[in-house]
Amino acid sequence: MEASRLRSHKDLDVWQRAMDLTSEIYAITGRFPKEELYGLTVQARRSAVSSPSNIAEGSARNASEEFIQFLHVALGSAAEFETQLLLAQRMGFFSESKPLALLDQIRKMLTALLRMLKHKPVTRHGTTFRQAQGPTRPSSPVESLWVERSELRREPLGRTIAGQAQSSLRQRSGSTPSEVEGSRDASRVTAAS
Repeated sequence: MEASRLRSHKDLDVWQRAMDLTSEIYAITGRFPKEELYGLTVQARRSAVSSPSNIAEGSARNASEEFIQFLHVALGSAAEFETQLLLAQRMGFFSESKPLALLDQIRKMLTALLRMLKHKPVTRHGTTFRQAQGPTRPSSPVESLWVERSELRREPLGRTIAGQAQSSLRQRSGSTPSEVEGSRDASRVTAAS
């Protein structure tokens, strides 16, 4: 998926699958015995909701480190949820294998996403990587995940956005640094008039 098309956590496959599983679990737990309404039913529903909720909250954070923290919580919730599903299966409340298979997929996707974030850290301010096409920064750590590797290049730390904009202008126009500086001064004079 392209960075320009990713706008929120809703674009993440892992979030979508977690939401599908949550919907399915609500239907399954609706068939649990009434005496489990305030027991296993509520616990299974809460832990099912926890994974997509933590994925969503983490993706809205400003830094990869925070996103990673929320993904770990989502992974923990998935393990808790698996335990509850296995218990419900043992007790004969349901026999379908699809929820456990989907949960296994979600856990693998979360693990892969965590691994990727740990190896390619990106923050909203001061990104380590950026798109090769100019000074645009990803609006969130999630958005940066969908930038193709071929579009990325490593940047020295401490490089300013103004410097990046200047480099981008030079690359696009073939101008020298002094020509770019002169055109910027001319645009300031024109704007001030």
